[in-house]
Amino acid sequence: MMVNGNAYLTALFTLLAVVFFAVGMRAPLRTIAIAALDGTLGYMIYILLCYYTSSNLAVFVATFVICLVAEFTARIIKAPTTIISFTAMVPLVPGVMLYDTMRQFAAGNFNYGIEAAVKTIVFAGSMSLAVSVAAVVVKIVFTKIFHSAKTPYDCAKKNKENSVTKLVSVGEVSVNKRKD
Repeated sequence: MMVNGNAYLTALFTLLAVVFFAVGMRAPLRTIAIAALDGTLGYMIYILLCYYTSSNLAVFVATFVICLVAEFTARIIKAPTTIISFTAMVPLVPGVMLYDTMRQFAAGNFNYGIEAAVKTIVFAGSMSLAVSVAAVVVKIVFTKIFHSAKTPYDCAKKNKENSVTKLVSVGEVSVNKRKD
């Protein structure tokens, strides 16, 4: 397990990276601390799982956890989920992998460049798949938990079914009641 000082430094620098990215993107102040903690949690999960599984599965699970935490906390503080989740995913973005891909192509190593490009695309695809799966899970599960929060469409539909419609024309008022 990661108990040495390097794990603490990694967590600290991950937290700072997310904070500075959020400040640079002008995220609302109330979301910065949550995004930083969420990003640090996700990156620590990624590092831990890399010891036991492939990096693609590790990034999938870490991104999935980041998105679930972001959805849950965004509903509590009433903030957009994307501000929290995308800011928190910054430490997982395969920037070094993209750099290595371009470096291999620039050096003329096309075989290694293609191999690095495929690895980068699969890694990024794992992240995007995790975001999609998390969105579906949230839509199914969290909607039942937070179902008391009605959408404007639900309120309009309920009002239409239960209300009495009044039609006003020149000089007369007619009332239409709902038929059962």
